[in-house]
Amino acid sequence: MSRRAFTLIELLVVIAIIAILAAILFPVFAQAKAAALKTQAISNMKQQGTASILYAGDYEDLLPMAFPKAGGDYPFYMYNLWIPVPQDVQRGDLPENVEMWSNVWINSTAPYRKSTDLVAAPGVSPEPAIFREEDFVKKPTNVGLTFNGLLNDYPLSAVASPSALPMYTQVLGRANLKGASLATPTLVCFDGDQPCRYQRIANPADCQNSNGGFSQFIFLNDQPETVSRTMWVYGHGQIWVASDTSARYRRMGANIKGLTDYRTDPFADYTADGRPGAQWRTAGGCHAPLFVPDSDFGAFDGVYPETISLGSPL
Repeated sequence: MSRRAFTLIELLVVIAIIAILAAILFPVFAQAKAAALKTQAISNMKQQGTASILYAGDYEDLLPMAFPKAGGDYPFYMYNLWIPVPQDVQRGDLPENVEMWSNVWINSTAPYRKSTDLVAAPGVSPEPAIFREEDFVKKPTNVGLTFNGLLNDYPLSAVASPSALPMYTQVLGRANLKGASLATPTLVCFDGDQPCRYQRIANPADCQNSNGGFSQFIFLNDQPETVSRTMWVYGHGQIWVASDTSARYRRMGANIKGLTDYRTDPFADYTADGRPGAQWRTAGGCHAPLFVPDSDFGAFDGVYPETISLGSPL
C-alpha cells in the first residue's frame, strides 16, 4: 500500500498559515493579559483605599500620616523621606526609627489591608531602587502605589469632593519598589512645632513660608539626567483610587507634546514615551491642583493654573 507524503509546498503553506494565526492571536493574548493585570490592580488598590477609610474610622476621622515627624529638641517633618516597608525591614535600624516608620501610611494601614500583595503593582518587575537589597533582614514589601501627601493627617469628612480627589495613585511612574514607599505630591512643612496639614493660603506669595501651604512632587529618577520614569503603567495610563475608595483607570498624557487638561491630569505635557515634562500648579505655584482636598475640581477659584517645568526649581 502506497503512502502519500506532504510536499514541501504543502508544508510551507501550513507553516505560513500557523504564522499568520500566531500574528493575529498573540496581540489579542497580550491585550487580554494587560486587561487582567489592570483589573487586578484596580481591585488591589481599591482595597488599600478601603483600609485607609477604616483607619480613619479608628483615628477620629483623620487619614494616615503621609510622612514622619522627628521629635526631640528640634522637631521637624521629613516630608521627602523614603519609608521602609515593613517598618523593621532594614538591618540595624534604631528602635525609635522603626516606631516612627510604623506611623506612616504604608505601615499604619497594614493591619487593615491584611495582605502585602495589595500595594504591589501587578505585572511590574520589583526592584530595590532605593534601599540596598543586602540590608533587608526580612522579606520586603513591593510597593507600586503612592499616597496623596496633601491628605496628611487630614479629616476625611472635610474632603470637598470624595469621588474626585485622589487618595492613591501611581504618579511615581512605572515602578514596583522593594521595601520602600513615598507620598507624592507631598506637603512641605518646616516648623516641627506647628501642625503640618494642608491649607489654602490667601496670598500665594506666602504659601512657601507656611506649614501645609505648599506642596511638591517627588519623582523616582532612572538616571540623574532624567526627570522621571514613564507614567504609563498599564497601557497609556495608571490606576487611581479616589477618597471614596472608588478605583478606576486614568489615561495619562492625552496630549503628547502639548498641554493636557489640568482637571484630569497632574502633568501638563509629556514626551512620546509618557514621561512628564511640566506640572500643573494652582495660581502662585502653591499646590498640585488635582490633589487639593478642598477643591470642587472646577476652575480653581476662577484662575487657570500655571505650568511649571519639572526641571525648574519650585
